[in-house]
Amino acid sequence: MNRNPATASALRALSEQAPASHTPASRGPRSTRHLDVSKWLTDHDVEHSIKEAKTADGRDVFVLKRCPFNEEHGSRGETVVMQAPDGKVSFKCQHSSCSEYGWKDVREKVGDPVQATTGTTYAPQLMTSSEFAEADFRQEYLIRHVLVAAQPCIVGGPKKALKTGILTDLAISLGTGTPFLSHESFEVPNQVRVLFLSGESGGFKIRASAQAAVEQRGRNLKDADILWGFELPQLANRAHLDDIAELIEKREIHVLIIDPAYLCLLAGGQSINAADVFAMGSLLRDVGRIGEQTGCTLILAHHTKKKHPKERLQSTDLDDLSMSGFAEWARQWLLLGRRSPYQSDGTHELWLNVGGSAGHSGAYVVTVDEGDENARLWLPMVDYASHYIEQANLEKSTLRAEKRIGSIQNCILETLKSLPGGETQSVLREACKPQPSSSEMNLLLAGLVERGCLKRCSVVKNGREYPGFTIPDVPF
Repeated sequence: MNRNPATASALRALSEQAPASHTPASRGPRSTRHLDVSKWLTDHDVEHSIKEAKTADGRDVFVLKRCPFNEEHGSRGETVVMQAPDGKVSFKCQHSSCSEYGWKDVREKVGDPVQATTGTTYAPQLMTSSEFAEADFRQEYLIRHVLVAAQPCIVGGPKKALKTGILTDLAISLGTGTPFLSHESFEVPNQVRVLFLSGESGGFKIRASAQAAVEQRGRNLKDADILWGFELPQLANRAHLDDIAELIEKREIHVLIIDPAYLCLLAGGQSINAADVFAMGSLLRDVGRIGEQTGCTLILAHHTKKKHPKERLQSTDLDDLSMSGFAEWARQWLLLGRRSPYQSDGTHELWLNVGGSAGHSGAYVVTVDEGDENARLWLPMVDYASHYIEQANLEKSTLRAEKRIGSIQNCILETLKSLPGGETQSVLREACKPQPSSSEMNLLLAGLVERGCLKRCSVVKNGREYPGFTIPDVPF
């Protein structure tokens, strides 16, 4: 089990693994917390001028008199810092010797810009009602009925509820453009790039699960647009958050999966009470800003609180998540729970509750056959929970009816064993517990006669004969 948090160098190394060419899907809105670039440069004694004309894509251009990495560069205006309308900052020096340097390098070289952000004051972007009514608020589904783009997501469940396996299937579906859990309703409109960071299961297990899931779809794992990593970042470490944001931008990652949250959320030197909703809310807000700033959909795997034994096979809801703040932070969720105890046979019977603030919701039952260590499989089956519950209730009702009928039949036979001369239908009916209706008694007695368990006879009472039933002489 790998519980080591990632270093900045490891995150940078990971960013080099993915292919460079990729057509990104549309991004979500970015943060309005913009850096005051000119003030920051001035505060750090960096001589510069501001170009009157913006770039073709609307970026402001700050021309540096000297390059931070080579003082001989900059005399011809070839060294600039640029800021996009959404606040994103970039750096460019036209000399090849400086081509490796980016915005983060400049920030480290010049000084911390945190105090120079316009976010230290409150300056919201406001719209009139007319503008609000005409604004283009788009909602893009990465997985129909399941996952919306650019909104933080929680995949939660108790231990051994197949969270990592379900997340692996989700990554494969997005990275190959195939339906989630191979269910036709969970269509993936567009293939997108995924970064999957796992800190528990290890490479061997993850690869075996991914290989089985991709083969079940008739695809090749090598062709899946997914980055895999097995060192978790420290999500309470601002430097790591910046590294992740930079990695997302550089490699054009659309979905980031981190499994599990508890191994990295409280790392980074901060002492935070996981039961304090305000402290956890502040921490999760900073994590969520990665998505706001990059348009990336962030998915955290998280565990639930222990349930009472009588509740362990019930479906999971947001209140079951452990630690404070997660239920409030998540804008969408996939919550897993076991429908039956695991029998160590490779078959998992699960509840899956899906929902989000975008309005999508659904309750499903999922059955997954993982095979065994000799033949790894991934065979998921999905049905609506309402169908499952209806069928389960029907089976329970049928079982109760069968049990009741069996009890009445046994009562009839036991009564006749002590009455070799037979007995009438009315007396037999009164002796039954539970007591059937007259029509039900007719059917039960006819059935027992047809199967040879009873035979018809005449019963003499007070000198009169009545139709009755007795047990045959031949054993049945």
